[in-house]
Amino acid sequence: PRIIYHFGIRRTFIASTCEIYPGLIWQPHIHRWIIFFFLSLTVAFAATLYNMSAQSLALLRQEETGATILSTMTGFWMVGVFLTTTLALLITSHTSYAWHVDIVESVILVATLAVVISIPKEHISKSDSPGSPINLAMFVKSFTFDYPIIALFLLGILVEVSGNDWSPLLSHQVFGVSESISILPLFALVISMGIGR
Repeated sequence: PRIIYHFGIRRTFIASTCEIYPGLIWQPHIHRWIIFFFLSLTVAFAATLYNMSAQSLALLRQEETGATILSTMTGFWMVGVFLTTTLALLITSHTSYAWHVDIVESVILVATLAVVISIPKEHISKSDSPGSPINLAMFVKSFTFDYPIIALFLLGILVEVSGNDWSPLLSHQVFGVSESISILPLFALVISMGIGR
């Protein structure tokens, strides 16, 4: 969080957005594993900053307004996952993965930047002014670890990622179902996650 409070929520949002979505657009077009590997690390780092910015803004607004915003964000995240999964279910048999990603991520990139830029300054004024200079040693020392909680989050993320990434591939490549039907296990996972949350 110190990085966010140093550079500001708005700047971190914009920088991470401009890193995530072009990276995701580029991924289906890469044919060398080393480039894919480093691009994936970059996208993961940007996604972490993006999520921390979103949560910092939500916590700030919750403190100012008294409204419960974090649970609402989770609900909107589920709606987004549901809509993109539905879109994938409808178009998978008609378009390539690369075209799907290129179009969807381009639209989301523009929409995200528009929303971030439109956030009123008074909503982020407490945390959007640059803080004191940050150095690498201070950045590394700012991390604290609660290993059991980290392990639980890691295991939960592995379940979600393996379900998101591998269930359509397994359905299509191992069980031989059509591309459009292979999205159904992912669709079921998304609905289950929504019910669980």
